[in-house]
Amino acid sequence: MTGVFLIGFAILFGILTMFLWGIADFLYAFTSRKIGHKNATFYIFVVMAIGVILLIYMHQRLNLDNMDLLLIMILGITGVFAAMSFAKGSELGSLFIVSPVASTWAVLTVALSVIILGEKLAYIQILGIGMIVCGVVLESFNPRDIIKLKLSRKNMVVGVEYGIFAALLWGIFSFFLGLLIYRIGIFPAGVLYVIPSLVISAVIAGSVKRRSRKVDKSRIWILAILVAGLASLIGNFTFGAGITRNYIAVVAPIASAAPAVTIALAMFIFKERPTYNQYIGAIAILLGIIAISI
Repeated sequence: MTGVFLIGFAILFGILTMFLWGIADFLYAFTSRKIGHKNATFYIFVVMAIGVILLIYMHQRLNLDNMDLLLIMILGITGVFAAMSFAKGSELGSLFIVSPVASTWAVLTVALSVIILGEKLAYIQILGIGMIVCGVVLESFNPRDIIKLKLSRKNMVVGVEYGIFAALLWGIFSFFLGLLIYRIGIFPAGVLYVIPSLVISAVIAGSVKRRSRKVDKSRIWILAILVAGLASLIGNFTFGAGITRNYIAVVAPIASAAPAVTIALAMFIFKERPTYNQYIGAIAILLGIIAISI
């Protein structure tokens, strides 16, 4: 009975994470379209700094060595530029396309785990990688260019290249986050990288010329970015709570379906209408991500 009860909790954590991450990505993209990707990135890290404040309030003592500090800096750099690239792609292109493509970061994380840590891939994970590659191609190009094998950067759908860059950076981020979690624990690792990310995003946002800054008089973006930051932060914790109970095989596949929530909101609120090949591509990517997570 206890096992069934814990699995139920793991499923609940997975569902909560899926919706929280999906909503956070949508609201982050929404804010980027209102005030620009650089400003949106800065403000979301300001909100996520609540996690750092909470860590300090809890008086959790951490003995960080030079390797820990190096990992935190790597996470801070890759995390902020991945987020900024996703926001830029969402600002320029369709969120229906950019969100699934950016969510393929697991492919690089798995590849790094195999190359550096010597982990073995299951057949279903290899199948998942293949589905993701096919899905990205279908999402990134028009059917005519795919048939003619004109798969160059200039033929890509607007915003896709930023989604791909975000996926690469988030893949690196996820790999090093796993190493830091092993060293200092989930909660500290999940919030300490916010400090360098906040500093970097502040410098970048401050470099934007006042005349070129987007201004949204409705101020609805303030509520949007507040909810996005908190949803992202809480989602990280619910995901961590699920996997610490040794049910990562249950939590990860459910949580990895977060892009489905994002693109559903994009279709409903942004009124985005993708083509048939983009529908198929998004489904292939989602199924591939779930397969990799099993």
